[in-house]
Amino acid sequence: MKLDSGTASLMVLAGAQGLTIFTTLMPDRSEVRNADPDDANMCGDIRHGEIMSSFLTLGFATLLAWLVGDELPIWIGAACCITMITAYEVTLQRKVC
Repeated sequence: MKLDSGTASLMVLAGAQGLTIFTTLMPDRSEVRNADPDDANMCGDIRHGEIMSSFLTLGFATLLAWLVGDELPIWIGAACCITMITAYEVTLQRKVC
């Protein structure tokens, strides 16, 4: 695959859309950090949000990969999911769960 400006813009779109999905569906990390340590529902809500955000991000990345004809958007979407899930899990382990 030749990386031209159109393909590069779709790669950036895959990463930006992944971050947008996570920030839209998930609470702010400051809310998670300031949550009550005895709130077991917060952990469940965060983990359900991680799953839903991951499916949407990878679904969008798969659509972009189909349009481009290369699997790079899927890898970018997966990297976005891993980064955001790690950030939320570290916050949960330090404070709530």
